[in-house]
Amino acid sequence: MSLKPNDRIEKRQGEIEPRGFDWTYYLASLASGETVATSVWTVNGPDQALSTSAPTIVSGSLKTQVTLTGGSLDAIYELVNTIVTSSGYTGVRKLYVQIIKN
Repeated sequence: MSLKPNDRIEKRQGEIEPRGFDWTYYLASLASGETVATSVWTVNGPDQALSTSAPTIVSGSLKTQVTLTGGSLDAIYELVNTIVTSSGYTGVRKLYVQIIKN
């Protein structure tokens, strides 16, 4: 699922699901043929209960994705995706994840 920067999403405590960003328009605004070269995900929040795994670059190196697991009930986490493009530009997007009851 591709999201917009600063979106707020809900995630059930027991769910394990992929989330990500579509960087196509950002990349096209930089240069023709620009792609995502690296993608790093970080989680900021009230605890360490929300974890990420399997960070990937997909769809012709235009989208990024990560799998979310866990989280504390009612907690809100900031999920940050930092990319470096094929030409060395850096882009940062974040979204907010609220953990809800199963």
